[in-house]
This record gives sequence, C-alpha cells and structure tokens, in this order.
Amino acid sequence: MIILSTILGATAYRIRGGGGNEIVRKILKKPEGWEILNGWIRCIWALFVTLNFPLNLASPVMFIISFFGVTMGYWGGEFDLTKQENRTWKNYAILAARGAFIILPLALCFTLSYPQLWFSVLAGALMPAFYLLGVGIGKKYAILGTSQWGELLIGAAIGFALCL
Repeated sequence: MIILSTILGATAYRIRGGGGNEIVRKILKKPEGWEILNGWIRCIWALFVTLNFPLNLASPVMFIISFFGVTMGYWGGEFDLTKQENRTWKNYAILAARGAFIILPLALCFTLSYPQLWFSVLAGALMPAFYLLGVGIGKKYAILGTSQWGELLIGAAIGFALCL
C-alpha cells in the first residue's frame, strides 16, 4: 500500500502541477496557452488524499479540506529554483510554508483520527529541498523539466507519509 500511495501521490501531484493540463491540451489539440481551470485539476490531488483513508461519512469533508489545502496553498509566487537569484532563505521559507499548508488544514481537522497526517505536513514542508533535488535530477535527466521532477518528489513524499 505504501508503494502504491507513493506512486499515486507523485502522479496526482504532478497532474495538479500542470501535467493534467498538458495531457488534456494534447488530447483535445488545444493551443499552447490553453488551460483547464485550476480548481478542476486540483480535485485530482484532493481525491488522492481522500482515498488514502477509509471511506466514511467524513470523506466528503476530507475531500473539501484537501482541496482547500492544495488550492489555498498556492500563493501565486514564482519560485523557480533553477535561477540562482531565487535561492534565498525567504523563498525557501515561503516554499516550506506552502508545502506544509497543502496538508495542514486536514491535519488540524482530523488529527485525533489520523495523527500520521503530521508526517505529511512535514513532508510538504520539505518542498524547497524536493524542488532543489528536482533541479539536480532535471539537469542530469532531461526527460522532464526540473519543476516536474520536484513535483513528482513532493507528491511521492506526501503520498508515502500518508500511509505511515
């Protein structure tokens, strides 16, 4: 289950990060700037997080809170860590807070039922490290862009932590 959640977490987070737009744009043969509304794509991540727990009456609430976390966790900043000038402690702190916030609302609401959610908050807080690691992997293996590698690593880490 841990391996499956890790792989699905990487996939869902990458889809949330623009991979879904790329796939749909190619299938529908849309022009380069075309995008699905951001909220619709982020539903994929919220669904992934929700399905990591037994389905019950709280599941719709978990979905909404997970959607809120991943949507509100994006503060619109450009933190391209491939550029040396963006590698500042301020940007690292903002990215760490942003990563933690992806799961934080869910952890706060369901901490008594699922205390392992705090491991996922910690995994999200490591977002700057995963993006930097993604930069290194992206330079060595140009199959994906550097932010795409970072998103795969972040999603995998959170997916792994959800199963602890």
